[in-house]
Amino acid sequence: MSASFNNNGAATWNSAVATWSDTVEADVVTFSPAAGAYDDDQLITLSYADETATIYYTTDGSDPDNTDTEYTTPFTIDDFTVKAIAYDDSSPPVADCEISSATYTIATYNITYDGNGSDGGSVPLMQQIMKRMTPPLFWVIRGH
Repeated sequence: MSASFNNNGAATWNSAVATWSDTVEADVVTFSPAAGAYDDDQLITLSYADETATIYYTTDGSDPDNTDTEYTTPFTIDDFTVKAIAYDDSSPPVADCEISSATYTIATYNITYDGNGSDGGSVPLMQQIMKRMTPPLFWVIRGH
């Protein structure tokens, strides 16, 4: 701020006001692979920008805190919602980010089979399984 005076002693005040805006993106625990539907169980890797932070997670849909399972190595899941949070290394630990969440759905197939395929239209078990496989499975059966 500055002031200037005219010949009559009147003051004129000049002030500079600086304004700015900044977008701050909060760090979150990330999941790999991304949430989604898969044909097989998935090996889940959790990561966080601050490698000194400790990640905790749950697979029962509850919100995690620093008393839940500590992430140390990738883990395999089937139909679960994984929630994770990172805590800094202070004492006591402080949550370093918001809770992240990812839902994984693993495909299941319901197959009806009576044992011999003669139940009025049911396709034999192996044919049903083969129809659902991608890419399709082909096999050779050697008989007696």
